Amino acid sequence: TLWHNFSFQYKDMIHGLAITQNCKDYDLLLKEAYKMKEKVECFLKQFVYDEIQEVYLVTSRNYDKIIEGVYTWNEFSAEERTAIHTMLIYRQGESFPLLYERALHVKKEVDTFIHQYLLDIKGEQFIKVDCDNYKAILSAEPIWLKKNSLIQEAIDRKLKQPTYEQLLNGSKMLLESTKQFIQAYIMDEEHELYETVTNANYHQILQGRTIWKRMTANQRDIINQFLLMKE
Repeated sequence: TLWHNFSFQYKDMIHGLAITQNCKDYDLLLKEAYKMKEKVECFLKQFVYDEIQEVYLVTSRNYDKIIEGVYTWNEFSAEERTAIHTMLIYRQGESFPLLYERALHVKKEVDTFIHQYLLDIKGEQFIKVDCDNYKAILSAEPIWLKKNSLIQEAIDRKLKQPTYEQLLNGSKMLLESTKQFIQAYIMDEEHELYETVTNANYHQILQGRTIWKRMTANQRDIINQFLLMKE
């Protein structure tokens, strides 16, 4: 702003001094400074900034953007990288290499959890709970509880719908409903499953027929799995 208030004569004098000192004149320096500022701001907005949380740190929304941004980062000069670093620190962020390292960690945690527990044999994500996947979903709960909130949010964002907790709750409800049926109609007082129909148990088994008819195919399949495992 101050430069624009100078007279043409004063600007010419400064240009002349720059030329005699083998330096760039101020207009050229100004142009290059604007260019660097634009590069810094564009990079931060495109690859780092989380607009929802308004932070320049790794979040569940931007970790994948940060990883993508490393290719652009590698093309920058040392001065441009320093300018980005300075701006990140000024805005309560971290250096980009550190952000990249943290983002890679988040991605590894997310991908490992989903691939180990939430994909079918075709590699497709579970979209509903059934008799074939409820055990895998339930087995992931201890691991899930050890994850911090950032990792949990990142997993759910990758899954989209349903979230892991929705799958977990559905699995627990499915298992609980089948256990109640088994305990009420096909298990003795010693908690042993009936292997055959006898004079002592046939009436108890018959009492479950109305509820059995109202059960879903998944509930029936799980109950039959328990009975067949007994054999």
